[in-house]
Amino acid sequence: MKESGGPVGVKRPVSADMETAAYPVETDNPNQADIGRRERTRILLISIAVLVFTTAAIAAITMGVVHRAVLQEARLRLQEVAAERARLIEAIAQFDARHSKDYPGGPTAATLSQIVRAHERFPGFGRTGELVLGRREGDRIVFLTSRHGGREVAQQGVPWASSLAEPMRRALRGESGSQVGDDYRGERVLAAHEPIPQLNWGVVAKIDIAEIRGSFLRAGVAAVALGGFAVALGVAVLFQAVSPIITRLERRTRELRHETEERTRAEKQLADARSLLVTSIRPVATAPELMGEAPARAPPYFRALALDYDGTMTTSGRPDAGLLRALEKARAEGLKLLLTTGRIMTELHQDFLDVDQWFDLIIAENGAILYRQGIARPLSPPVPRQLDAALKNRGVEFRRGQILLASVARYDAVVLDEISRLQLDCQIVRNRGEIMVLPAEISKGTGLAQGLDALGVSPHNTIAVGDAENDLSMFEHCELGVAVSNAIPSLKAQADVVLDQPAGDGVRSLLETSFLRGREFVAPKRWRLSLGHTPEGTQVSLPASSVNILVTGGSGAGKSFAAGLIAEELIELGYSICVFDPEGDHVPLGRFRDVFLVGGHEPLPLPQQLARMIQHRFGSVVVDLSQYTPQDRDAYVAEAFDVLTAQRNLSGLPHWIIVDEAHGAFGTNMAARFVGSGDKGYCLVTYRPSALKADSPITFDYVLALPGGEHAEDVAQTVGRLSEIPSDAVDRFLSAGARPGQGLLIHVPSRSVQAFTLAPRTLDHMRHWHKYSRGMVSPEHRFFFRTGAGPDGASAGNVDEFCRELEHAGRPTLVHHAAGRDFSRWFEEVIQDPGLSERIRHLEQQIDDSVSTEQMEAVRREMLDRIRAQYLA
Repeated sequence: MKESGGPVGVKRPVSADMETAAYPVETDNPNQADIGRRERTRILLISIAVLVFTTAAIAAITMGVVHRAVLQEARLRLQEVAAERARLIEAIAQFDARHSKDYPGGPTAATLSQIVRAHERFPGFGRTGELVLGRREGDRIVFLTSRHGGREVAQQGVPWASSLAEPMRRALRGESGSQVGDDYRGERVLAAHEPIPQLNWGVVAKIDIAEIRGSFLRAGVAAVALGGFAVALGVAVLFQAVSPIITRLERRTRELRHETEERTRAEKQLADARSLLVTSIRPVATAPELMGEAPARAPPYFRALALDYDGTMTTSGRPDAGLLRALEKARAEGLKLLLTTGRIMTELHQDFLDVDQWFDLIIAENGAILYRQGIARPLSPPVPRQLDAALKNRGVEFRRGQILLASVARYDAVVLDEISRLQLDCQIVRNRGEIMVLPAEISKGTGLAQGLDALGVSPHNTIAVGDAENDLSMFEHCELGVAVSNAIPSLKAQADVVLDQPAGDGVRSLLETSFLRGREFVAPKRWRLSLGHTPEGTQVSLPASSVNILVTGGSGAGKSFAAGLIAEELIELGYSICVFDPEGDHVPLGRFRDVFLVGGHEPLPLPQQLARMIQHRFGSVVVDLSQYTPQDRDAYVAEAFDVLTAQRNLSGLPHWIIVDEAHGAFGTNMAARFVGSGDKGYCLVTYRPSALKADSPITFDYVLALPGGEHAEDVAQTVGRLSEIPSDAVDRFLSAGARPGQGLLIHVPSRSVQAFTLAPRTLDHMRHWHKYSRGMVSPEHRFFFRTGAGPDGASAGNVDEFCRELEHAGRPTLVHHAAGRDFSRWFEEVIQDPGLSERIRHLEQQIDDSVSTEQMEAVRREMLDRIRAQYLA
């Protein structure tokens, strides 16, 4: 360990000045400080506003719900009182009618006298609640009983035509119920009214609305007060919790600003170097040593052909005999044929009775039915039958299949209107002058995906051919989309290939094309690998199939990272890949679904087993060869390649073979047997591209060159030969200030050049994972633990040892190395893991003499957890 505090082998100790420049914690710029304070204030004000709004909204909603519930409860109570009192009075009236005929004024007067005496003792309900009895006399409503301040009005009555006393007016009309309206005083009340038919009277139980609402106003004031207290308490807690977070964010923002400025300067240098490189390119007439013409035939890539019927195979009736002979020949050569049609099977059989014998599988009713060997398998429930009657009532002519309804395009608005009216989960699919009603999730594309799965063929080994709107979904589920010359413009715009001839003639010409037989390759539009962006922000991508790629750069330049990025993109796009990984760099790819991880500390599977894994659900395999000798690795790769090539000839799988450290496995004529065969879908990764020599030239379509590392001169010279670009120009570019994570993509046939920054990986990249987890680094690169007073006697030669020593290191050791950023620098320069190094650097910044023992232990534990999760899990 040097006196600077850095580990042995780290040649550039970090000075205090360098640390301040690289990791600023405070700013001397008053403008930046003001901006920080304003941002802090703005965040707190927004938080307070959110708290206030949330509290107020909750209080308002709660009060509203309770108010509605209380009103409803009062309404029911009043209705019970009014009904009960009306029935009671009715019973008294019936009794008096039989027994009080001699009473002065008659039975009605007897009844009224009893009711009045009882009413005088009625306590009412609430401050304003009362029970009112009334009758109609001529054109007035007369009140027989009343309480409270409206007695004078009640005695005088109100006109029948008045807007007052609406509840009593309804009772006298024989209506029962409740309402909010004006009583005889003109006050707004909640009232229940009930008629007394025998006496032609009415009874009303009511209470003022103002009394009901008054209690809620008092409760609202109390709620506002409590809410204000809760907001104040929440703001105080929020301030305590958010303030440290904002401080850390401000510090991190300053760090990111500094890093962005450095990256911008580096990308400008990169762009300048690219300009210098492009100006150095000049035409070269002869082919380079490692680049040559493809042989006459490569293993065929495409294994299935999906054909539309009407407008594609034929324009009327049965396809012609010439096309049928071409289909028969294609099937004899191993090509699977699928017919994808919007037709109903009974209608198809009327025009093409023996259609079943010409195809391996028929997808009918626009993707809703799989028809194979005379057996139909529906992929969805049928369109609801209730639509049939609705369309008949609207005069729509239609035909029903097993799943769909078919009609003509002029009815599309009516059909859509009925679907909306009936609220059906259906869609209308157009096919030139026809329309089809289908369940919402069904299309030709979904039916084709099911059909290919049934035949065991990958969508990436399939071509779809069509002519109309409903064929667009097929293109999205296939590697290539082909349009006949009579196709609609929108389909041609999406097609990868547009044929020169229409319908059946076009399909027949397609069956004879060179790319269907492996003599030519067409790159698909929809399937591309996104690698990164240029300094100007332009996306950099390349085709996801039908190409070969060489990834090269000096040792430690990031080749495995770039190859892993390509592998991740291919897996996420659904391609089947096989990765031969001699150093264990690509082990994390095993976390993806449908990716098998084999080898490592476990025995390697037989190559035949490897092929079966790939064939299963078109899966991918990572072969970890890190625990085997170079001789055993090369022998296994050679045998596996023979098996995988045979499988490619049968099924087209795997789509890609990626070989890291390819100079080992490909340093012999094996390169010519595979990559030199004219086949595509190979990605070779090497820091010694000149070792890829063979009797026959190797065909690469793209070269990805990465700057830095050892052996850069070999890289520049070989890339120059491959791309016909002067090697000194390539060398100037690769050494002109390019940073790790940047590179040069060369399209060899066109000699176009793009300098760009690699995109981030989905998974953390672990370079030489097995090597650094428990294998030993060279003695000069060991990490020696020390305090400010000198070495403490501990050291680590790999990640496992480093974690064990870090777990027992004392406080002085941790403080000393954290101050010098020694932990993060060792992981960046020796373990060569810049991502983990950056995370450790942030943890180091939290350690100094002032932190408590509890805080230091928490940082130590987090640092150990991060390292172990990446290398030792």
